[in-house]
Amino acid sequence: MNHAKSVDEPVARPHPRRVPWTLLAPLALFAAIAILLGIGLTLNPREVPSPLIGKPVPEFSLPPVKGRTLGLASPLIARLHAAQGRAP
Repeated sequence: MNHAKSVDEPVARPHPRRVPWTLLAPLALFAAIAILLGIGLTLNPREVPSPLIGKPVPEFSLPPVKGRTLGLASPLIARLHAAQGRAP
């Protein structure tokens, strides 16, 4: 039995190792979330756009809690804000 290869046989070369997508997908997801959170850290949290800023508080009235005499109503909220020096 002769184990020598002939000249015409192709030489077997090792295939480059492939990383399966199941390992890359979580890494890519982590990287995307980390980038988004990093961008979020650079933003000013005081600059949150809100459609409610500068608008009056809607009228509402809640009955008093059992055992109490006063309920919660929007004029009461306005008085609390005025006492604290804030606009409602």
